[in-house]
Formats: sequence, C-alpha cells, structure tokens
Amino acid sequence: MKSDIFHILEIDVPLNDGGMRRYWYGSVSTDDGVVKMMRINDIKDWETFINRRSGRILENNQILSNYEQNFNKNKPNIFF
Repeated sequence: MKSDIFHILEIDVPLNDGGMRRYWYGSVSTDDGVVKMMRINDIKDWETFINRRSGRILENNQILSNYEQNFNKNKPNIFF
C-alpha cells in the first residue's frame, strides 16, 4: 500500500420521514498491511489520521508490520 492508502465511502440511507442519514466509511491499511474499513465520525479527525499515516509511509517508504518491527525480519512472500 505505497500509494493510495485510503478511500472514503459515503452512504446515504433514506429515513421514514423522507429525510436522509449520511454515513462515512474509510478504508486504510493497518500496520500488518491489511485493509480494513472504519466508520468515520468526524471528518477532521480522519484527515489528521490519514496525514499521520501518509507521513509514516513517506519517512520509511513503507509501513512495517508489527512482526517486522518486533523481530526485524521480513514475512515470507505469499501470493494468492
């Protein structure tokens, strides 16, 4: 996940009173390289979180997994 590390999914759910309820979900890579979805409650906090993650990628050219940080080893390359 060296380039695009997140996307924002915007969902509008119709309500019984004719209105709409908007939900935001964002995908981001974890330290183990797994992409997960997170519900976004505050878009400003989300932007701060993404900027910190992007800074870590630019500094190290990657985000090391917890395994690599703890044991200073690379995980075996497994291709599906």
